Amino acid sequence: MRLLRCVLLLCVVGGVLQAEESPDWYLNEPIREIRFEGLRTVTENELFPVIESFIDEPFTEQKFLELQRRLYAMDLFEQIIPNAVRPEDLPDGPEDGMVLSFDVQERPVITAIQFSGNNRLGRNRLRDVILLKQGDMVTRSKLRMDEEAIRTLYLEQGFPNVSVSSEFIQEDEDENIVRFTIDEGAQLSIESIRFAGNQFASDTSLRGVMQLRERSIFNRGLFQEALLEQDKNRIRRFYYEQGYIDAEVVDVSKDVREEPGENRSYLTLTVGVDEGARYTFGGISFRGNTIFSDEDLGGLVRLEPGDVLDLVRFEADYQRVADRYYESGYIFNQITRREIRDEESKTISFEVVIVERNRAHIENIIFRGNEKTKDFVLEREIPLEVGDVFSATKIREGLRNLANLQYFSAIAPETPAGSTEGLMDLIINLEEGSTADITFGLAFGGNQDFPVSAQIQWQDRNFRGRGQIFGIQATASPVNQRVTFNFRERWLFGRRWSGGLNLSFDRSVINNVPQNARAPLYADGDDDAVPDPYNHEDYVFTKDGTDFNGRTYNAGDRFPGTPSSTAVGKYNLENEYEYLGGSTRNIPSENLMSYDAYNIRLGANTGYTFRTPLGRFTPRTSISTGIRYLTYDDSIYRPASDTTRDNHERWRFINTWGLGAALDRRDFIYSPSSGYRLDQQFNFTGGFLGGERHFTRSETTAEVFFTLWDVPLGDWNWKMVLGMQSKLSFILPNFLYSEGDDKYFKIEQSDTLRLDGMFTSRGWSFRSDGATTWNNWVELRMPLSEQVIWWDTFFEAAVMREFSSNLANWDDRQRMSDIEKQDWQFTIGTGIRFVIPQFPIRLYLAKRFEYDENGNIDWKTGNLFNGGDSDSGRGVDLVFTIGAEFF
Repeated sequence: MRLLRCVLLLCVVGGVLQAEESPDWYLNEPIREIRFEGLRTVTENELFPVIESFIDEPFTEQKFLELQRRLYAMDLFEQIIPNAVRPEDLPDGPEDGMVLSFDVQERPVITAIQFSGNNRLGRNRLRDVILLKQGDMVTRSKLRMDEEAIRTLYLEQGFPNVSVSSEFIQEDEDENIVRFTIDEGAQLSIESIRFAGNQFASDTSLRGVMQLRERSIFNRGLFQEALLEQDKNRIRRFYYEQGYIDAEVVDVSKDVREEPGENRSYLTLTVGVDEGARYTFGGISFRGNTIFSDEDLGGLVRLEPGDVLDLVRFEADYQRVADRYYESGYIFNQITRREIRDEESKTISFEVVIVERNRAHIENIIFRGNEKTKDFVLEREIPLEVGDVFSATKIREGLRNLANLQYFSAIAPETPAGSTEGLMDLIINLEEGSTADITFGLAFGGNQDFPVSAQIQWQDRNFRGRGQIFGIQATASPVNQRVTFNFRERWLFGRRWSGGLNLSFDRSVINNVPQNARAPLYADGDDDAVPDPYNHEDYVFTKDGTDFNGRTYNAGDRFPGTPSSTAVGKYNLENEYEYLGGSTRNIPSENLMSYDAYNIRLGANTGYTFRTPLGRFTPRTSISTGIRYLTYDDSIYRPASDTTRDNHERWRFINTWGLGAALDRRDFIYSPSSGYRLDQQFNFTGGFLGGERHFTRSETTAEVFFTLWDVPLGDWNWKMVLGMQSKLSFILPNFLYSEGDDKYFKIEQSDTLRLDGMFTSRGWSFRSDGATTWNNWVELRMPLSEQVIWWDTFFEAAVMREFSSNLANWDDRQRMSDIEKQDWQFTIGTGIRFVIPQFPIRLYLAKRFEYDENGNIDWKTGNLFNGGDSDSGRGVDLVFTIGAEFF
């Protein structure tokens, strides 16, 4: 290091002597500029982050050496020669200070990557595993890393004797080649796996616990030395679980058979085991414990005396005893165990010796890596403070709270000892992810007439690093345009008290609105009558016919009831009575109209979260007010709804008060693996609040999640989560409603319930005009990459009761009490779900079915793979969703 410093300083001095100046003129002079000569591939923009902090700083030996170190650490240059220059040597440069100039020689840039000797693996596969790419600068360290990557790939493919070397060839100034030379050796396949010394366990049982497999029609049987070492441990674990606690894999013999003419060898593995004796559990005793009683600690041991000694289960029991102390802050205790064998009875007992010490207290809570997020945002999520007793449970709770913020891509805690005995630090290392997102794309759903809309959204879930949410969203389609602003503070006055504001402007085209218009097929006497399409008491059939269930009707028969429920899919009427894809009011198209609606809405919400043993309990409330303006051509159209007619070209207020509560014990909010959530929400519109609409909406949700298993498989965990949800929603009159008084029940079509086909009743067509909906699903979820993408398989059942006639007539509402299985919509599906907040996409293949009137399953024809037959019942539907449900 001393020699390096001398050389570097002499280079600077040499540049100074050229100007016939004092050799130390540059010392403590401010560095006005740092420039580079000889750059060809590297740009000055790439170097600016390294040199920025040195500009205008006084030149010292320490700063100069630090700058040199950083430049060499970039691994871009083979040689760097410094020089000092007077500022006046620069055009219009300042007279004071100095300019630091570097003559650099860049590392050669790769123009081609070649492989030789790779007979069994293709070039593309090798290129995928190496880091170096064409156009990169070559270094010896990168070459070594790529050699190891190629070697690892060959070992995974069953080439145990592979060797890899690399060389850099510079044929001329502009041609730099990296060549990897590979000696593959023979590929080794496992022909047979045998065992020796096993009496208790069969060969089949032992093969079943191994990852290595014999060659078969379904398995290539490739041999990997790394898997063999893991399989030895798996065999030991198998024996330990059966009471053979002394079992060992004593040796593994490998017999290789060469096959003439093949570049492949066949291996017979013989695994020698020494099972030892089988023991039972003789019990456990404790010594030295005064804080917790023998009964308290013994209750944590699930093995019973006389049970087969499952050493794996006992290790878990022993850890629970230790955790009993750790959870209470006694982390400095010394806990050991002594094994007591009785060879005659083949039993083993254990004595746990505990040296108790004082509780550990937290000296410091330190966060590292949070460049944007303020410390106070993180501190409030950790249920511990400086001076508190250490608690592993509270630390785990705090880590879950940080993960639920969705601010960080990695969270790693440390608990080093503090400055004195009995103190410790809690250090949480964080890696911040993106929280400010701008999204361009398409949104699907939300309107049955035009379900696709363009969307642009900007939202910061950690606004100014203070844990606030602020966002702007704009949505546009031919039938809807909306702009929304929202702001939310999660911690008001430093407490778990949230508060939010939202403001929205939108214009919507409301289609398929019933109007009072002529219905020529159903005229009772006067063909010129203009009957109300909701009232069919006086309608008669004008033609003979047969419905779709084989029942006949004759001209002159009265139409049975209203055309909403009784006519759906039943009466043909020579296709003049139109079925509108699930709409509740099957009214001829000439009796339908549309109108434009404009809305401005302002809302506020607040809630407080209480930590309870049952979970996070959050009562909440909200208030919103809005004005609505609707318009249509009243010289042509006359809506059937009195409310719609009354609101024509008038600004009307709509006021809503929300009241709800949730009990949430899910581990992770965005993609739970365990826990439950119960949620009840009431929204009261109108009534004593005033306004032009009067109704009450109730929504009840219950969901639960279980992790069925979580098995480590190398670097990946095979995990399966079972989730279930039931959600019941219904619309009632405002609570001031009295019998016979319709003043407090007024509702528009846009307020009704719906099954959207994406989050509810997946795969089915969009349905609205619901008075009651009940949606249920069961899902099996498996992470492919737990923080990125999951594979879901689901079964869903949904039913909706629609308003049977005029929306203003609540008494005619169909109720849930008389539902039958023919009313349900069922879906079975599978697909992928991204759990990245910035990429909330779901993509499922779904198969729909329902029951016909005879109780038989009626499979619905899907849009994909249906063989071109729209009535075959074959095929599946693609369910593509952008967006996520948040609670």
